[in-house]
Amino acid sequence: MKTKMLEIRDRMTMIPVLCIELGNADTAAGYYLLVRAGIDYPTILLVSFTKDKAVVNPYEWGDRTYQTAHSFIELNWGTIQEGDVIDIEFILGETKEKKKSERFTT
Repeated sequence: MKTKMLEIRDRMTMIPVLCIELGNADTAAGYYLLVRAGIDYPTILLVSFTKDKAVVNPYEWGDRTYQTAHSFIELNWGTIQEGDVIDIEFILGETKEKKKSERFTT
C-alpha cells in the first residue's frame, strides 16, 4: 500500500487529506483481508481530517469538492506527488490557472 498527503482546494476551501492506495497488498494475508472487505481492485481510500471520515467510493461523499477530488485522485494516482494541490475549480474548467499550495501563501 502507498500513501500520499494531498491538499484539496476549492472556492474558499483548503482540505488536507490522506490517500491510501488499496488493492495492491504486500502479503497474501493483506490481499485476503482486502477481498473480504469487498476491495478486489486497486482503489483509493481518501481520509478527510476535517470530516473525520474515510471513504473508498467517491460518490459516498455527497458533495462536489470531495467527489471530484476523490475521482481525480483515483484516475491520476500514478502522477500525483505527496503535497500536490487537487484544485477542483481548475479540474472542472471554472478557472484557467491552478491554485498554488496554501503553504506558499501563508
